[in-house]
Amino acid sequence: DCPRWLRDGGRLAAVTYAPNVDEMPERIDGWLAGEPCEATVFSGNLLPAEEFSPVASKVELKCYQDALREVGVRTLSEAITFVQLSGQSSARKAKLVGPRPGLFDDKPFLESLAR
Repeated sequence: DCPRWLRDGGRLAAVTYAPNVDEMPERIDGWLAGEPCEATVFSGNLLPAEEFSPVASKVELKCYQDALREVGVRTLSEAITFVQLSGQSSARKAKLVGPRPGLFDDKPFLESLAR
């Protein structure tokens, strides 16, 4: 139901740690329901879900990793996603670019995206 939130000419930029980033273009295509758009996902290196540790204790880590496994998350990756709906575009498929090592730390690359 993304078209309800993003109108023609509207833009979305998202910076995240994406679960199963290899599936992200397909998820975006589903959200956009065939709307003409330009959508690109830039990804960093894939990190196995069991190595992702955004918590402070071993107990939290076990619960976090069990939850990731339970919902089917295999990998996480730094990701930057750009979506623009455009009735002028013939594109209808999101694309994945990467992996790009150190995506969030690559200042020249990040600056090039901002232009």
